[in-house]
Amino acid sequence: MHRGSNEVGGNCVEVRTTSTRIIIDVGMPLFDENRQPHDLGKLKRFSAVELRSTGILLEIPGLFELDRSRDETKTDAGIDAILLSHAHQDHTGLLPFTRPEIPVYGTSGTSKMMLAGSIFANQVSVPRERYRTLGKDGKLLIGDIEITPIAVDHSIYGSVAFLLEADGKRILYSGDLRMHGRKPGMMKRFFELSQDVDELLLEGTHIGLPNGPIQSEFIVEDKLNASIQKGAGLVLVSLSAQHLDRLVGLIRACKQSDRTLVLDFYSAFVLHLLSNEVRLPTILSDPSLKLFVSKTMERKLAKGKLASLREAWSKSEISIEALRAEPDRYVMVFQNSMLAADFDGVFPANTRLIYSRWDGYLLQDSFVSLRDSVEESGGVVDAIHTSGHIYDFDLAKTIAAIQPKALKAIHTFEPELLLQLHSG
Repeated sequence: MHRGSNEVGGNCVEVRTTSTRIIIDVGMPLFDENRQPHDLGKLKRFSAVELRSTGILLEIPGLFELDRSRDETKTDAGIDAILLSHAHQDHTGLLPFTRPEIPVYGTSGTSKMMLAGSIFANQVSVPRERYRTLGKDGKLLIGDIEITPIAVDHSIYGSVAFLLEADGKRILYSGDLRMHGRKPGMMKRFFELSQDVDELLLEGTHIGLPNGPIQSEFIVEDKLNASIQKGAGLVLVSLSAQHLDRLVGLIRACKQSDRTLVLDFYSAFVLHLLSNEVRLPTILSDPSLKLFVSKTMERKLAKGKLASLREAWSKSEISIEALRAEPDRYVMVFQNSMLAADFDGVFPANTRLIYSRWDGYLLQDSFVSLRDSVEESGGVVDAIHTSGHIYDFDLAKTIAAIQPKALKAIHTFEPELLLQLHSG
């Protein structure tokens, strides 16, 4: 376990036999040694040398391009593959620094979410020549290690756990998962495939940390509906466009509230990308959905495939003037940059902001000015969220259901507390 055994995020695990080496996840750390959040925007601008100097880019033989000349003098075999459990930055963020000849395996959902994130959120993507599609539940043989990806429920589409088998041993890497999303039945297959495991590497994000609101995504949907109906003016919703469960819940809540949902281009693009994998409403298929193109998005849409896509969606576009004219008709997916760029720093009267993200962001300076603008309009901020990670009491159920011969904690600040849940 190169990273992640004593922190939340930054996962990087190696599984090896005498002839095969596989890396699972190459994540960017989320927190520093004092458990304070990293400025990920700043870290994304660092070079490999700078990341090494800060201790973020570890020395793992055969993995990073920075170490190629040094590694050529060593006898360690090269890396045969990198497996990505899902598209979040704390599992993929250091991928650009890995050696270009190493193939990268992920689900098609993970590839699509990374593509969307790279276009709209300055996140990393998988180079086409390195990418290998991973079936959600199909087996894969790399060297002498047999790998079974197992679909799991997390706050981003395409997430999987990995069962790895070799030399008569079975290792299960959970990735990030939960039991309170919109697809709780996924855990049944997870448990079925996880029996007789020699070692379980289990995420424990909530161990030693507050659970936050303990509620399912279905309860979140109900609360979104109730909050929207309370809105006297425009309702803004701040969420992650890659959080498909939350986006679907918002779409359903708007229909129940008889309000028109206005998507930003990012969230509309995510629905477009995934519509051939999941039955989803899109800008083209659902006339009740509208599209708002912000001023900061205009440059990205000026040419190429995105420009063609905008043209195809043009009949659904709505202007800022139309939103201001009848604000109580609309719910709008909101990005912070829209306040200055599109609303000129002033929201319509009685604007309600539904904040549907990790509550740690509420403490950041950028949110304080946003909240002040909402309150100056006579509106309120309503925080409605639930975790993308498994609750501690569900961790105990998971361990009891799998009964691994050995347990290792990952993605947690308190590995010892997680290990105490294992009775073996």
